[in-house]
Amino acid sequence: MEYIGMLGTYGWPMVLLAAVNAVLVVLFAMKLFGSNAQKAPDINSIMIIAGLVLALGAYSHFSGLQSGLQIFGQINPAMFAGGYAVSLISMKFGLAVFIISGFCWFGLRFQLRRVTAAA
Repeated sequence: MEYIGMLGTYGWPMVLLAAVNAVLVVLFAMKLFGSNAQKAPDINSIMIIAGLVLALGAYSHFSGLQSGLQIFGQINPAMFAGGYAVSLISMKFGLAVFIISGFCWFGLRFQLRRVTAAA
């Protein structure tokens, strides 16, 4: 719970989109790797949602950086550096979701080509 708060203003939407993305990966994998494998409806939605999470992470990072730069002269530089490090958490989360989703997408894409070639 505390970690989601560290993701910034857009932490909850990022976590929600990441959870939806994980559910889609599982559903598409069940369709493609099941005993009666069938073509998945649209596995590209995995990467679209992952891109949204990455974009929200970048936007959250840069909005936090903008807020920090507005009060830069009024605070200790060490505090600014600490705030900058915290603002990178949202960017790292978005990048991690995007990379993991990319690996899953490539695996599902490979299986989709095998299924369509066999049909």
